[in-house]
Amino acid sequence: MKKTFVNLGMIIALPISIGAYKTAAKEWGWGAGIISVILALALPIITFHLWYEAFFGNSDKTKKSSTTKKDGTQETGGANRYQPTYLRLLSSMIAKIAKADGRIDASEIKMAEKIFDKLGFTQAQKDLCIHAFYDALTKSYSACDYALQMVSYWFSYEMRTIAYDVLWDVACADGILAAEEKTILKELEVCLKLASGTYDRYYKQRVRHSQSHESAFKNNQKHSDRYRSDPLAHEYEELGCSSTATNEELRRAYRNLAKKLHPDILRAQGMPEALMGKANECMARINAAWDKIKKARGIKN
Repeated sequence: MKKTFVNLGMIIALPISIGAYKTAAKEWGWGAGIISVILALALPIITFHLWYEAFFGNSDKTKKSSTTKKDGTQETGGANRYQPTYLRLLSSMIAKIAKADGRIDASEIKMAEKIFDKLGFTQAQKDLCIHAFYDALTKSYSACDYALQMVSYWFSYEMRTIAYDVLWDVACADGILAAEEKTILKELEVCLKLASGTYDRYYKQRVRHSQSHESAFKNNQKHSDRYRSDPLAHEYEELGCSSTATNEELRRAYRNLAKKLHPDILRAQGMPEALMGKANECMARINAAWDKIKKARGIKN
């Protein structure tokens, strides 16, 4: 299209340049005529080039910013340039969860590598994550320090929630949620600036099959009373609403969440393709919550 614009400028410039040459040459000689021709040709071409850049230049730059590397992975411009930063910070927090008990052994390192494999990272992404994982093990930074960095890079709420979801997978991978891991996950709710009650919701979802953990959860009188009095408390929390919200407010909240978790929106924000499955899991929980609320309230649509 750019070539078309330039050619159009040349077509318009030709008759103008002929007229300019005749006029200038007649008045001031052939030297002036040649200068007039150059100006007459250049000005329309430059003008059409500038018009093209103004109207279509940004779309071309976006296309050019996406290139395929030899290993088949894609390097994209825009928000996607922050993907390595997102993966580095996520891997660093994974390392802090793995080292929560104050030690790290071969089994925990292997567990982290399995997590990266399970998420379906490319080899380049996996190498980046493993490097960040080992690097974080040697640093004195806490998981919250890395979480605050994730917030400072303006990663969206949804991307931070998905990172938190992955960290729960790591913490529960061995079937035991250690006290140190619980402490870190509670702190991360605040440091990642997630909604209040996010930790409690994940706790109930992830450890409800464990009798010891479940009894410990019920011993917390504050939450015990809340969930006994309102059996849909978790579902309302999933939508980010209170039980006093109107049907229209709940519908609006659900649609807003569904829009934010749409794959195209997350890709535009820089979400790695490998983590789209996690986004789908989050969306499945939101759908399930909305279905329960609709059924309980008799909402038709």
